[in-house]
Amino acid sequence: MAADPFALATDLLARVVAYFATQAVALPASHYVTAGDSRTIAYDGESVMVNLDFVGEGQPGMERSTTPVQIGFTQRYVQYAVTILRICASMSDDGTPPTATALQADAQANIRDALVLHEALEDIRAKCNAPGGWVGVNMPMTVGRTSPVGPAGTMMAVVGSIQVGLL
Repeated sequence: MAADPFALATDLLARVVAYFATQAVALPASHYVTAGDSRTIAYDGESVMVNLDFVGEGQPGMERSTTPVQIGFTQRYVQYAVTILRICASMSDDGTPPTATALQADAQANIRDALVLHEALEDIRAKCNAPGGWVGVNMPMTVGRTSPVGPAGTMMAVVGSIQVGLL
């Protein structure tokens, strides 16, 4: 395997954080690469996380069952998930629900995060053919969906995915 998946994850995280800065969108102070499936990692505080969702065989973005495979040649790809985790309004200890204003502010932040994260991943993909790009020239790659998650308790998240070939 030519590429180091941990180094790619670390660099991806730095590029996402930098993109948010260019858009004047503040991110949580905690940024890290974490282990585990993005659907099951612990949501224990505001953060920006990158994790390896899975390693697959074939072309990034292609359904494996419809992609022809050449005997003697195996192409692998990895899917990274980028998660932005924020605190959100929740029911108080005495059972008082959050105000509509608080819920709408959370919705606005969640929608903004989803759009900017998706744009960041598209920008990272677009700049790969330029010098200093994330994975280099002509590397197979696709941006997946970016989805809101939660809220769950006092946390809400946005998770975006990107798949890249490992040649």
